[in-house]
Amino acid sequence: MPERDFKGVFIPASVWLDERLNALEKVILTEIDSLDGEKGCWAGNDYISQFCQCSASKVSKAVSKLIELGYVRVESFNGRNRVLRSCLAKNTRQSSRICEADEQNLPQSNIKNNIENKEKRKRFTPPTVDEVREYCLKRKNGVDPQRFVDHYEARGWKYNGNVAMKDWQAAVRTWEKNMKGEKDLDYWTK
Repeated sequence: MPERDFKGVFIPASVWLDERLNALEKVILTEIDSLDGEKGCWAGNDYISQFCQCSASKVSKAVSKLIELGYVRVESFNGRNRVLRSCLAKNTRQSSRICEADEQNLPQSNIKNNIENKEKRKRFTPPTVDEVREYCLKRKNGVDPQRFVDHYEARGWKYNGNVAMKDWQAAVRTWEKNMKGEKDLDYWTK
């Protein structure tokens, strides 16, 4: 078992309230932080996957996400073994490590951010054919509004069968990009 700086089960509020992380990612971050001693965290994906009772591929994805969000950094990697460093501040009784990513990526007040984000989120309302037509005419893109609405209406306004649509204008722009090069612009020439 790797050497551990065990403090018990403690997940800082900034991590606990970060909606970008799922429960497994929070546990993995806490385990990396716990194992991050003088020489860093040497635990590989296999060890962490056994500890967390999940697959090594889930651990790999979680670690990549934690790095991307600035919670963890790679101190060294020799092509086979990596050393991770937690970017969470250590207990005040211990020497504190500060990562540059701490200030950039970790929210100052997750409670405040979560409330603001929920206020910003609007409930998706499917557009009417007329709204799509107006948007497409404005963009002069050649997308058939009725076909667009019928396509997504039949799929419950979801992408790939499972991802709920949030912005129908963005979907129209995607259709627009996919149509480039197509010669079927009869709709606009009628």
